[in-house]
Amino acid sequence: MESCDFFHDIFFSGPDPISYAYPRNVVYLSKANCADDIRAAFFGVKRRQADACSLANTTMTATNRGIYMKMIVGLGNPGPKYTDTKHNVGFIALDEWAFQNKEKYNKNKFEALYIETTVNGEKVLFVKPLTFMNDSGRAVRPLMDYYSIPIEDLVVVYDDMDMPVGKIRLRQKGGAGGHNGIKSLIQHLGTQDFNRIRIGVGRPQHNMTVIQHVLSPFPKDDHAEMLHAVRESVDAIDHFIKNNNFLETMNQFNKKG
Repeated sequence: MESCDFFHDIFFSGPDPISYAYPRNVVYLSKANCADDIRAAFFGVKRRQADACSLANTTMTATNRGIYMKMIVGLGNPGPKYTDTKHNVGFIALDEWAFQNKEKYNKNKFEALYIETTVNGEKVLFVKPLTFMNDSGRAVRPLMDYYSIPIEDLVVVYDDMDMPVGKIRLRQKGGAGGHNGIKSLIQHLGTQDFNRIRIGVGRPQHNMTVIQHVLSPFPKDDHAEMLHAVRESVDAIDHFIKNNNFLETMNQFNKKG
């Protein structure tokens, strides 16, 4: 367990607390305290291929049974060495939602750590794949099949180098744009048509490679803007869950940018 002062040196959010995630731990940051490690074991499932037809059948099954459930996925890499990196901002966003709503990760299946909870009478999963970024789809697809979640009720939160730090952008579909986590999801889901919340991490500076950039921590000068974008992403997630309309959420939050 690291000291609170160590974490505050990483991120300082002023008077309001901010949650900060280890892949198998959740550490909540405030001026007062830090939390103990919460560890979970892996549960492996191999699934390398998927097709859009199966997801369409999942949608019909869920609708016919009257089941409504959303899945919010944050992308990142497992392991303490990645916790404060730009590539893990999807994990950070989910942990901020968990902190604001006093929720804890309570499930570990299909190579994913996740929260299963109820929001406004509807079940919602908040999922952190433990497969490493480049194989994220291997965890997400089995969970969607297991819970019969329609593709339109999936939202993926991840880092985007094509936007500056502090900005978010929502979209309903599109290619991978060079992001290997999204590439894996497209491969396993068999479609590009799923909702995304992109959080800006900026372009590499000072002759850094792309890999060096995304696997390096946010500079201290960027912390305030990064935390603003994380909280705005949480607001967008809440709006989507409440209104059940991602297009409406997208139009509202993209106007802010």
